[in-house]
Amino acid sequence: QPQMPLAGSVVGGRGPPRRSPKGQTLVRNGIRTFSQTLEILRLASNKSNVEGYFNEAAVKRSQFRSDAMRLLSMDLSGPSDYVWGLLQQADATLTAGISLELELAANSQNKDRHRRKELQMLRGRTRGLHC
Repeated sequence: QPQMPLAGSVVGGRGPPRRSPKGQTLVRNGIRTFSQTLEILRLASNKSNVEGYFNEAAVKRSQFRSDAMRLLSMDLSGPSDYVWGLLQQADATLTAGISLELELAANSQNKDRHRRKELQMLRGRTRGLHC
């Protein structure tokens, strides 16, 4: 993989980016989505498209896990319909991630079973929360 040049350090994700007085640090708060993470990488690299730096499958694999973790970290003390919806979204996201891992393993693109097992454990935990 090519090295991604960084144009100063990047911190955090919500709101407009702010530069330090010397223009060296970009500060962002409240990163809540995977696409915001990719945006931070784009800003740090001064590139219009960071996806070219990463293997498409690696980005997708990371996105499934990131999205599921974000859903599971949300406040689960709200109304039961809301919580049920979050858990169903997390379950579906994890199931899609597991399917991708199995597909990559079948195509010999990925022999790492650790990520699949981690996703399966997270899905089991999520399904345990359904009860």
